[in-house]
Amino acid sequence: MKKKLIFVNPLCYYDTDKTVLRYLSKEYDVTWYPITHRTSVENYSVAELLEYAQMYNIECIPCIFNTRMRSLKNFSIYYKLVFSIRNANADLVYTSTIILYWHIFASLLLNKKIVIQGIHDVEIHSGVKSGLLFSVINMFRFKAYKYFVTYSKNQQELLLGKYKKTSYCVGMSKKNFGQSLLHPPLIEKEIRVLFFGGISRYKGIDLLIETFEKLCVDVDNHKIHLSICGHGEFWNQCKQQIRTRQLYNLQIRFIDNQEIPDLMCSHHFLILPYRDVTNSGPMMIALNYNLPIIAPKIGCFNDVYTEENAVLYAPEKLYQALISVNEMKNSEYLSMKKSCCELSAKYTEEEIAERYINFFRSVVNENVNI
Repeated sequence: MKKKLIFVNPLCYYDTDKTVLRYLSKEYDVTWYPITHRTSVENYSVAELLEYAQMYNIECIPCIFNTRMRSLKNFSIYYKLVFSIRNANADLVYTSTIILYWHIFASLLLNKKIVIQGIHDVEIHSGVKSGLLFSVINMFRFKAYKYFVTYSKNQQELLLGKYKKTSYCVGMSKKNFGQSLLHPPLIEKEIRVLFFGGISRYKGIDLLIETFEKLCVDVDNHKIHLSICGHGEFWNQCKQQIRTRQLYNLQIRFIDNQEIPDLMCSHHFLILPYRDVTNSGPMMIALNYNLPIIAPKIGCFNDVYTEENAVLYAPEKLYQALISVNEMKNSEYLSMKKSCCELSAKYTEEEIAERYINFFRSVVNENVNI
């Protein structure tokens, strides 16, 4: 008989969760609780979630709450949710949620020996809204629970160094949003560079615009065209920096999933000029489409990519990185693309799912032997 696994996660992680849930369902009797609040902007409908769950024999209980995430109304909502999970008598409960009310009741009502915490950020990014609250919740999680999984080598090392907990780096698989027939032009004619995703201060979009504007002044007839596709409140502080509007493709809006393949396949590089980073969804999308990245040599960028398949630069050296991209020859770029193909093969859904399953088995076996 299969062990029973309860999988509780915010809906914003669905593009990652769906890559492992279908494999977990072969090993476990899975009950899945995708959570979202009315203030969240999501790319997925309840119908899509239920269709996915039915396809892989997963029991799906969508939790669509008509409240703000920090509303006091959530007190009773999360009590009922956690209480129902306790009564399900699961063998394992997995969650990477960082919602306060969940952790209050989960720590009181659930058997901590069966709870596995997914940790995206051991230390919260600089400048993140509600960063202090999230840091406090993280500290609580590290004190209350025993078992953890991380999604990048750098966060695994940080967690082990600071908290000495039982943890395992499962990593993240590449993210596939479908195929595209588009291709960028030859790099000698035009170099298309894409910034994609949420626009937050820690992602360094202001640094990118400042540096790109300097390049436009310093280098006559440079070949780089910059696309900025995504949205976020921080954009209001950045848009005033733009002076050479004709060299930008600005799509400051919510990008639908169906648009992602064409975006990735019509550009030469994905640029990720982050101030700090732990994990990166856009990076894993680029990996699926064999797209080289331009990024600082920090965190997951340095964990996953090398100089054979990316332009990795020392922090504060973004300008020099753009200069090297502008001078790149087509043969160099094609070699980089080939290396990206080889790298992509190492981050399959099957490989990552197997890591989850191996760690989950070890937790179950450890509890049996206690």
